[in-house]
Amino acid sequence: MSKFLLRRIIAPQTLRFALPALGNIWQSALKETSLLSVIGLTELLRQAGTAAGSTRRPLLFYAAAAAMFLIIGRMTGAVLGRMENHLAKPWRR
Repeated sequence: MSKFLLRRIIAPQTLRFALPALGNIWQSALKETSLLSVIGLTELLRQAGTAAGSTRRPLLFYAAAAAMFLIIGRMTGAVLGRMENHLAKPWRR
């Protein structure tokens, strides 16, 4: 009985309030560090700087790095937003 209560009642209500904070932590970790296999901003810019130095075309590589980082950030933001909307459905009027 307690597994049922946790899975069907307590966890969805708790996750509804915890997900925005977890999403903020995820976004800041993405911007500041490398998290598991996700490339962080520092590593991305370091690689772009190395490539730009060897080819003497910095704008191309820094623009590609910015586009990649923007895509990663937007995708995670969209996924977190959809999860927040899905969890908030039962409480909307």
